[in-house]
Amino acid sequence: MIDSLPGNVVLVKCVKDILTLIKPAEDDRNKRVSAILELENCMKSVTALRGAAVKPFGSFVSDLYSKSGDLDLSVQLWNGSNVPINKKKKQNILREVRRALLTGGVAGYMQFIPHARVPVLQYVSNRFRISCDISIDNYAGRIKSKIFNWVNTLDERFGDMVLLIKEWAKAQNINDPKSGSLNSYSLCLLVLFHFQMWHFITRNILMRFVLQI
Repeated sequence: MIDSLPGNVVLVKCVKDILTLIKPAEDDRNKRVSAILELENCMKSVTALRGAAVKPFGSFVSDLYSKSGDLDLSVQLWNGSNVPINKKKKQNILREVRRALLTGGVAGYMQFIPHARVPVLQYVSNRFRISCDISIDNYAGRIKSKIFNWVNTLDERFGDMVLLIKEWAKAQNINDPKSGSLNSYSLCLLVLFHFQMWHFITRNILMRFVLQI
């Protein structure tokens, strides 16, 4: 039956089916919000982390996440000044967070990557089965996420395209920066560039058409 349909109809149906499978439902969002609260409650037991807040960023904030996507979290510290925290201190704080997660029985799988450009603690919530990546005072990540959220509100096709490209990159094993391939941020930039070029070309075509009238 599907073979008798025009090619563009088949493509549209295929794209819609893929998006239906990977787009998150309300329950997926609720689990991520609960995982954030779970981490905040867990950190209350650590003296060095009292007063700190857990702020999501990345695809969850920009609303470009899929059902299987990770949850990026930034532990925002209150140090009474605007002085940036050095890498060594960030590593030590993440060790404290790791200890709290283990003590509280919050985390299943856990991996600490202290010597990355941005030190990260990865874990999976036992209760909500959400994979989380924790960094410290990741202000730049939060700003980038809000920019992409704004772009996403301008054209809903941008979000769909990002999800499709991410899924394609995952299937091709080219979505892991640790192995030298692209991260989600880079893939989002590629999609954004595509939309910019498409709008630029379309505008020029329309201008030429108008001038010929």
